[in-house]
Amino acid sequence: GVANALTRTVNPNVTTTLYVSAGHLTDAAGRAIPSYQAPEQLVVQAQALTKRELEHLAEMNISGATRSVYANRQLTGVDRVSQSGGDLLDMSDGRWLVTATLEGWTTAGWCKVALTRQLDTGGELRQAAGSPLWVVEAWPGDG
Repeated sequence: GVANALTRTVNPNVTTTLYVSAGHLTDAAGRAIPSYQAPEQLVVQAQALTKRELEHLAEMNISGATRSVYANRQLTGVDRVSQSGGDLLDMSDGRWLVTATLEGWTTAGWCKVALTRQLDTGGELRQAAGSPLWVVEAWPGDG
């Protein structure tokens, strides 16, 4: 809170729409489709990744991450064990996928995550038929 009060005087916080990953649904063709909980508003502090963070992500074979955000809640990236596809943030300049947790302070209730811009920004997120979950309406290349 104290750090954010100082930081936002030179770099204002931004309001995003958060979609928390809920694993996947299977469509009629048998394809796994990423699914998300109902959207919610989230205020974040967006910043560039540091050189050290970029090097750390490269060592983990994570490429394309170009931004980080601090959030007053825990966000999660892609996790094969829990079959989570990573949370999504819709920001004014596009849709961003949480690809890695850089700092996770669960007891303090905040985190810093790395984001990768997504190419599916043309597909709107909508509630899946007969489900409380949300899915991307159409991915690029879908027929």
